[in-house]
Amino acid sequence: MTDMTAPVLMPDTPDALTERALRRVQEYLAKGLFDAAEAAAVTQAKRTPQRFDVWLVASFAHAACGHLRAAQFAIQRALSIQPEQVSGLLQLARVAMANGRTAVALAAARRLAEQHVLDLDPGLRVVEMFNRLGECEDAQTLIFRLQARLTEASIPLMLAQAETYALAGDVDDAAAIYEELVRVHPRMGYARLGLARLRPDRAAFEPIPELLREVKPGTDSEVWLLHAAFRILDARGQYADAAQYLERGLRSKRSQYQYHLERELPVFDRLKQAAQEVQAAVSESSQAIIGKPVPIFVIGLPGSGANLVERVLGNHPDVRNGGELPEFAALVREFTGVDANLAINDAILERLPDLNWEELGQRYRERIGERFPTAHAVTDLGSSNVLFAAAILRALPEARLIHVVCEPMEQCFALLREWFDEQYPFSNDQSELVRYYLAYADWMRTIESAFPKRVLSVRYEQWRAVPGLVSRAIFRFCELPFEAGFEDPSRNRRPIGYGSTSRRQAVPSAAASESWRNYRSLLAPMQQLLVDAGLVARDA
Repeated sequence: MTDMTAPVLMPDTPDALTERALRRVQEYLAKGLFDAAEAAAVTQAKRTPQRFDVWLVASFAHAACGHLRAAQFAIQRALSIQPEQVSGLLQLARVAMANGRTAVALAAARRLAEQHVLDLDPGLRVVEMFNRLGECEDAQTLIFRLQARLTEASIPLMLAQAETYALAGDVDDAAAIYEELVRVHPRMGYARLGLARLRPDRAAFEPIPELLREVKPGTDSEVWLLHAAFRILDARGQYADAAQYLERGLRSKRSQYQYHLERELPVFDRLKQAAQEVQAAVSESSQAIIGKPVPIFVIGLPGSGANLVERVLGNHPDVRNGGELPEFAALVREFTGVDANLAINDAILERLPDLNWEELGQRYRERIGERFPTAHAVTDLGSSNVLFAAAILRALPEARLIHVVCEPMEQCFALLREWFDEQYPFSNDQSELVRYYLAYADWMRTIESAFPKRVLSVRYEQWRAVPGLVSRAIFRFCELPFEAGFEDPSRNRRPIGYGSTSRRQAVPSAAASESWRNYRSLLAPMQQLLVDAGLVARDA
């Protein structure tokens, strides 16, 4: 006899099975099991290729594994099903940016901002995308729309507006927002750091020691407060106290992550080998312009003055400042068949000499032209371009490459004193910093000596001493007409996209080249390493 009290188990519907599979993928992602998430997402996409959410989740899983081209394919499939879905357009913008397609990313962001009524969270993501692309006017317009729909102030929106103002060069407006945040939320270390970076004269040091006693060691809050204290005391000329806070901030930041410099340094030796293989095919001099826009690559570490040189070039009405463009590095990954979210690896280095250079160069021209269709020339300050200096000269015979350097102690101190997110992990330890700097400098000397007519070396100290003379030489190298006033970087107020280091000030400070001397005691280990390398005089 059938037991009438037993539950009747109905088979799951196809939709229920799909929902369960998607939840499993999301659980894997939340736990950091990215490979498992990707495998499950791919399996489900094969089973139900008609569903938007399946392809969206698959794109997230691919991106989490660093498989960016697979992520782009998945999100394009998703948008072919639901073209105006907000989460899909957001993912398209993010993935396109990572894949070096900034024109596609910008188009997706503008589509979201202009054709959709966005909630706060997706709206903030679009604002961030605009800022990364240097489109601060678009960012500000969207911020005003978001503010109009809110009934009370939003801290994330205020922070986004402050960053937008700072990137646009409106320092006082940005500082005013940080001041208001500090007044209402005195424990907000990030707001204190933002104010201290922009207007240290308006930032209060006195509450910080007590706030530091309340925060957990090794947290972002501690790092922000310590760097804010350093900035304020440095501006006041209290260098001994400032040094103590900077040293604590560096230790706290360095404790947050595992970083092995010895895994990174061999890349430069491998690059030298690859450069020798392509050197013979590189034209000795910059060739005639193939098409527009003409690429002008500006290479230099943060604090070297590279950003200033880019702004100087941007004073010319026919030059657009691209900022930290990801296009070239992304194309190298694509042409070497490496689908990974990284700048370079062994596979890229092995395949680099055998690339189809003409096709790579043409694809770069097309992407830059798509982003800046009316420009005669475009500056590219991509942070990975230093690794591909030889490849740039091989793929783009018409390209100009400008390497900006400054005095070694000041360069290393500029990196040491700055708070970065994660892009320069070596910058929080003096020994690691100097070792990286020596490898970088040696690599760029190799490039300059191998291609003397293709690379212009610009010393920041010389530009600061005679800006008109040096700027005129830069314009002559780029075959651009020079006019009086072009040498002034402050004249160029157009926002520039600074990519993953967008929290830097839009116009870097032209600080005196001797500021490191105020911290001789703190920097003694760094100075000794540079003395031993023969780059700094012992009695400097």
